[in-house]
Amino acid sequence: MIYVYILILFIAVIFSFKINNGDYFNLSFLLIVGYFLSAICCVYNIDEWAVDLHILTLVILLIGIFSFIIGSYFGRHIKKHIHYNKKTVSIYDVASRGEGYIKLLLVVAFDLIILFFLYRDIVRIASLNYVSWGNLFYNYRSNLGNEELGANYSMIVDIGLRITKPLAYVYLFIFLTTLFNKSKKVKGIFPKLKKCLYCIPSLLYAVQVIIQGYRIQFIELIVAGLFYLFYLFQQNHNWRGKLNYKIIRNFGIFFGAILVGFYYIKFFIGKLQESNGVLSYVTNYLGGSLQLFDMYLENPINKGHETFAAFINSFQKFDFFKGVDTVVQHEYRSASTGVYIGNVYTGFRNYYNDYWLFGVILCSFALGFIFSYWYYYLRKVNHWTIGRIYSFLLYGYFLYSIVFHFFTDYFFALIGIGWMVNLLIFYGIVFLLFGVKFKKIKFRWKNG
Repeated sequence: MIYVYILILFIAVIFSFKINNGDYFNLSFLLIVGYFLSAICCVYNIDEWAVDLHILTLVILLIGIFSFIIGSYFGRHIKKHIHYNKKTVSIYDVASRGEGYIKLLLVVAFDLIILFFLYRDIVRIASLNYVSWGNLFYNYRSNLGNEELGANYSMIVDIGLRITKPLAYVYLFIFLTTLFNKSKKVKGIFPKLKKCLYCIPSLLYAVQVIIQGYRIQFIELIVAGLFYLFYLFQQNHNWRGKLNYKIIRNFGIFFGAILVGFYYIKFFIGKLQESNGVLSYVTNYLGGSLQLFDMYLENPINKGHETFAAFINSFQKFDFFKGVDTVVQHEYRSASTGVYIGNVYTGFRNYYNDYWLFGVILCSFALGFIFSYWYYYLRKVNHWTIGRIYSFLLYGYFLYSIVFHFFTDYFFALIGIGWMVNLLIFYGIVFLLFGVKFKKIKFRWKNG
């Protein structure tokens, strides 16, 4: 049955690519490619996991995927209300307001301070209870969140991490605009190296993420960067740009390097489970969700609400949704052969768990509609304001939830008060960097 599923997805990938004129960042194409890649990785482990995909699993997955495609279609073709001005401001004009080495120096100094306090917290949390001598990060990960031990971040780290993340996205965008801005082409090695300085906040954020034992946040940043790069490339070519063999080859090398790095970082961040090499580890990570979703449907475990868990948890602090149980982290499972797989079940599990097939259809349609409308709105913009730059950056910030939907749901499940606070912080950073001129402290703001 899994081979039938792969064949259907392969046809869908080709069809989606063709009808969208080779748009690599079309939402339907991204989602289908993700599920196709996951299925290929699952087949790689077909004997080790004793994979036997059931018809119910196939039906739910395909209904969810095609519901997303339909939602994406409506989101693309619904009328976009964009107010145009006679005086056009390009995306590079607004991005250039964020340039400046004084701003960059202050941001880098702030990132380094937060990195220092973060490392100090990691050492403190790891020292509370040594689970494994000689592995600082494994001890830290084992203890983190233990209320009895007091294993939580200090306030300065908690707030600081909410700021350094959007700074990484903003400065990655600024760096890419300096590369694509035709009016600022430079010659010589040193002027080009000066542009690379704008990457420093993103690199420091990557270090912060890795020492916390996370990798998905680093990949989220890469997904956003690829979108920013693709958008600027296409805008420079009036959305008719084609990726040549050299670009595709370089992307393949980059993707391979990311997978290898993903594997070897695990030794540094305290993930001590055994594996049979890079390919085995990566395919287990990417393909496990399909097998786990099949196992869940055969033996469902419903411990509470999953789709809007963060939203419910947020308002339970104010005595709303009393008595409603939620699930933030799914249960871990092993294959029938005894091989450990993990605890991710594709994004469709949450919807099916709470609202059955109706939830799969409705939530998938809504997700496709929201992101497709957003994407094609951004494609139509030709007069850029700070509000539209914020929308653009935020789209890249959330795009991983589509790319990794085959993994789990990273959109609806995370909506809550903390999520909203992070968006407000992101907005404030965009406003400060692009709306405040440091020399004259002059505010520039137009509604997007």
